Amino acid sequence: MTAISIADVMPKGLTKAQKSAFRRVCDMRNAAGDPVSAIEVDAVVDYVDARARLAALQKIARREHRDNPLVLNYILPVEAAVERAAATCRRLGRDLRLTSAGPTRAKR
Repeated sequence: MTAISIADVMPKGLTKAQKSAFRRVCDMRNAAGDPVSAIEVDAVVDYVDARARLAALQKIARREHRDNPLVLNYILPVEAAVERAAATCRRLGRDLRLTSAGPTRAKR
């Protein structure tokens, strides 16, 4: 597999932080000897987006806990959204071989 130039595949419309995260993922894969292929660029963008969404949801959850510690109807939906976003990040990380677990396999 031939390594791709990050500059050639850097998606348009990403924020500065997302571009930095995109580069970090590509650098991690290059360092592991398994560079990101052109086909995987969209998956890396999905992973970066999911991580940004998770960070935003965690910020909201912290604020809800601080402002409404006893109002569960506000906290529970936010916590559920955080858990879903975290699960998505873990799955995408495995699919991109960013963790030692390797790619996920479809359950039958």
